Amino acid sequence: FSKYINNKDIQFTSIEKNIKIEENSNFELNWKISEDIFNKVDNNIHLVLQRDTYKQTSYHFIFDICQVNKNTNSFIWNVKAGKKHNKKSPFFIALISPSTYPNYIGWSEPFYIF
Repeated sequence: FSKYINNKDIQFTSIEKNIKIEENSNFELNWKISEDIFNKVDNNIHLVLQRDTYKQTSYHFIFDICQVNKNTNSFIWNVKAGKKHNKKSPFFIALISPSTYPNYIGWSEPFYIF
């Protein structure tokens, strides 16, 4: 996913690289979508919390998903990653539009949940 982190189509303004978020806490997630992408996607988009495991496997684990309206640019998320998650492995937020190709609009910087 790293090639998409600097994607100009979306910016997660509340996530800095390697920020640490406390598990089971409320975190305000903020983002901005470029006008070009905003005009291409349907009203419903999904925010997906995923753990990056690229060093161990060729896929990502999904921990949480929620649906928001594309006019929304903020969401209070209760961050839950599961009791047995590896605290050394980074997480990221993916913003996707299920009805649009490509589905993935962009990724956040990697961060940690402790």
